[in-house]
Amino acid sequence: MTTGIIAEYNPFHNGHKYMLKQIREQFPQEPIIICLSGSITQRGEMALLDKWTRAKLAVLGGANLVIELPAVFACRSAEAFGQGGTALLTATGVVDRLAFGTEYPDLVQLKKAASFEPDVYSGELQQLLQRGLSYGAAITTLMSEKLHLPEAMLYEPNTILALEYMRSLGKLQKQGQPAPKPWAVRRQGAGHGDTLPKGKFASGTTLRQMTANSPDKNSLKKDLEPLVPPAVCQAIVSCTSYPDKAKIYQLLRYKLLSTAPQGLQQILGISEGLEQAMLQAINFPSYDEFVHHLTSRRYPSTRIQRLISHLLLSMNKELVEKMDNAGPLYLRVLAMDSTGRQLLRQIKNRGRLPLLNKVTSLVNRRDLLHPEAMNLAQQMLSMDIAATNLRSLALGETASLYEDYLHSPCYIEN
Repeated sequence: MTTGIIAEYNPFHNGHKYMLKQIREQFPQEPIIICLSGSITQRGEMALLDKWTRAKLAVLGGANLVIELPAVFACRSAEAFGQGGTALLTATGVVDRLAFGTEYPDLVQLKKAASFEPDVYSGELQQLLQRGLSYGAAITTLMSEKLHLPEAMLYEPNTILALEYMRSLGKLQKQGQPAPKPWAVRRQGAGHGDTLPKGKFASGTTLRQMTANSPDKNSLKKDLEPLVPPAVCQAIVSCTSYPDKAKIYQLLRYKLLSTAPQGLQQILGISEGLEQAMLQAINFPSYDEFVHHLTSRRYPSTRIQRLISHLLLSMNKELVEKMDNAGPLYLRVLAMDSTGRQLLRQIKNRGRLPLLNKVTSLVNRRDLLHPEAMNLAQQMLSMDIAATNLRSLALGETASLYEDYLHSPCYIEN
C-alpha cells in the first residue's frame, strides 16, 4: 500500500508535518508520494521557494517521493487541480490511498457533497449567477440548501479541494480504473486563509506574509522558528530574494500591450469582455491595484491572479482542453529518499506514464524554438519550463533562466 498526497507546500509548515506524522502512525510501513505543484501555485502566485527546494523539504519532512504536478493543472481551478493531481497519482500504478487535510474530515458528508450535480438545478444556478454570484459561490449556495450542509464547510479552501478529489476519484471508478481510496485528516491550528498563527501552527498565507514583511533576516528567523521545521526555516531565511509581484506586473503590462484583443480572448478564463477590462486596468501603478480593480463577486481575486498566470504562460483554451482530455502525460521526479528510489522501480513496472528524471529526455532547448512541431507531452512540459522561467524573472537579478535543465532529482539517503 502507498499513500499519495496532492500538495503545494508553499512553504512546508508544522501543519503539513502533522499530517505526514498522522499517516506514518496509522500506516507505519507504507511509503508516501507527494504530487507537488511546481513554480506557480493554484492561487496563481509564484511559489515562495523553488520546486526542487520544496520537494527536498517535503522528503526531509517525512515524504519518500515527490513528483511534479504539471503547470497546466497546478495553476488552475480546484476542479482542474484536483483532477490533474488524482490522475497523476493514479497513473503511478502504486498509490492505493489519497490523503488530504480538511476541517471537515467526515468522508460520508464529503462524499454526499461531491455527488452533487449542478445540472439538475440549472435554472436556480442561472438565477444566482444573474444576481452577481461567482460560479463557485452559486454552487456552494445550492449545495448548502439542497444537501443541508453547512456553508462554512463548503467555503473552506481545503474542503473545496477535498470535494474535487472525491469527484475525481468517483470519475476514475466509473471509468473502471483502480482509483485510490480517500483518507481525510483533520487540519490542526490555523486555517488556510488565517493571517495569525494559532499556537505552533500557521497557514501558508501567514508564513508568506511574514517573509514579505519582516524587517530583517534575524526577525524573520525568530518569527518562523516556532511554526516550521528547522530545515524550512533555514531555506527561507537563506534565500537572497523572493518572487516580486512588481516584476511580474511589468511582464503582464507588456504582454497585454503587445497582444491583440483577439489573442487575449483565446487565453483560458478570459471571456465576457474581460480582456478589455484588463487592458484598461494596466494604468494602475501596482499588481495589487490591478487585481483589486478587476475583482468582483463574479471574478474573485484568486481567479484574476490565475488569469494573469494563464496569460503569461500563453495558456490557449484549445490547447488546455486537449491537455485536460489527455491528463498528465509524464511523471517528473523532483526528490526522493531510498524508499522512494525503490518505489520508482515499482512505478517503472506498474505505472502508465514515462518517468522523467531529466527534461532533456522529452524536450531539448532547441525544441522550444519550434513549438508548432511539439507533441502534446512536449507542449505540457514546455509550459512547466515557462512557469519556472516566469518565477525566475520575478526574482530579479539573482535568478538564472532555464533552471529545469540544470536540476536533477534530489536524493536524500535515509
